[in-house]
Amino acid sequence: MNADDTQVTVTNTSDGSVIPVALDALPRVLEDGELWVPANFFETAYGYNADLSAQTITIHNPNA
Repeated sequence: MNADDTQVTVTNTSDGSVIPVALDALPRVLEDGELWVPANFFETAYGYNADLSAQTITIHNPNA
C-alpha cells in the first residue's frame, strides 16, 4: 500500500488469493508512522460492516 494511492491489494494469508480494493480516499500516514485508511477498506477487503455516525465509527465483523 502506498500512502498516495487509492488502489490497494489485500492478500489472503490462508490461500494466497489477492483482493483488489479501491479506497474512497487516500490513506494517511501520521507523524508517528501510524497508517490510517478509509472505513470502506474494511468493508471491501474483509466484508465487515462500517457504520459512520456523528463522531463514532463502528466496524463489525458479521461472521463473528
